[in-house]
Amino acid sequence: MVLSRLRKFSITLIVLAMAAGLTWLGCSQEPSTAPDYNPAGLSSSAALLPPQAADIAKVMAVQDRHSEDLEQIDGVFGTAVGRDASGETVILVLTDKPDNSRIPARIDGVAVRRMVTDRPQLFAPGVDFKKRATRPVPMGYSIGNYLECAAGTLGCVVYKGGNPYVLSNNHVLARQNAGVRGEKFGQPGLYDNKPQCSGYWADTIGSLWEFVTVQTGANANNTVDCAIAATSLSMVQCTTPNAYYGKPNTQLVNASLNLPIQKVGRTTARTTGTVIGINATVTIAYAGVNTRFIDQVLTSANFSKSGDSGSLIVTNNANANPVALLFAGNAQGYTWGNRIQNVTQALNITICGK
Repeated sequence: MVLSRLRKFSITLIVLAMAAGLTWLGCSQEPSTAPDYNPAGLSSSAALLPPQAADIAKVMAVQDRHSEDLEQIDGVFGTAVGRDASGETVILVLTDKPDNSRIPARIDGVAVRRMVTDRPQLFAPGVDFKKRATRPVPMGYSIGNYLECAAGTLGCVVYKGGNPYVLSNNHVLARQNAGVRGEKFGQPGLYDNKPQCSGYWADTIGSLWEFVTVQTGANANNTVDCAIAATSLSMVQCTTPNAYYGKPNTQLVNASLNLPIQKVGRTTARTTGTVIGINATVTIAYAGVNTRFIDQVLTSANFSKSGDSGSLIVTNNANANPVALLFAGNAQGYTWGNRIQNVTQALNITICGK
């Protein structure tokens, strides 16, 4: 969710025609349509019971078999594995059409819930954490590539080959695949400079080093939107500002349903929430093209706003274990993040932390 090019990156509606004779291969479908998912409807008793691994594995297998077919339904832009109000593990089908009647109630014996919400996007401008921070800069502050008028979030400091780097999104540091090694980035990002979008090279804190190219297209299977930039520990620090959670843990954890999480980002500072979807797929506008991501983490509402792209999502406890790298969200604050294991493996990095 980068602040970019004067709100140029608004979401493009994706209208895909569903083939008239589409069937769910290998399953017997009930005629009824999927009921709506209520993210606030999980009873307190059900919330205390962790989903069984076998149930999750079964639902994920069904989701993986049918996700591409579901995404062909007009209005559907993604899927995830979640829980309904009774605590049952279900397939969430994300759609921006409240009257969509073509989403089945069950697939291969697994319950389906329709989640009506806005499409995610690489957000337009926000307002917080945008000032120039005293060096070394803590996690969560505004940063951006100095070749575009944009601003995202300094996610965290990582190490690669013994050297420190800043971790954020490709679309924050590498201009949505257009970046070249050595391009300068600064704090704050140019969008937050005064006058807005003016260059102030004295604010440079490093240079683009490496990014994972996002394969654009509705049939792509991207898992990450990430990049690192070379810096020094005189410019950045491995901790959030003092009022927040401090250092993240070096130990990564897998996202799981109902996992309590938190993040510190450029616009909304510290927010808390829970993981409501795993193994999520989502199609968003990226570099001007409708582009699909898989194996994502989906959070509860009101977790992020414009400019929080690149924030490190960690567990909401004293350990602050990394869970995901925030990269997109929608108007309700539902947020999508890359599983942190995919990020660290793709870039061959380790988190600087406790």
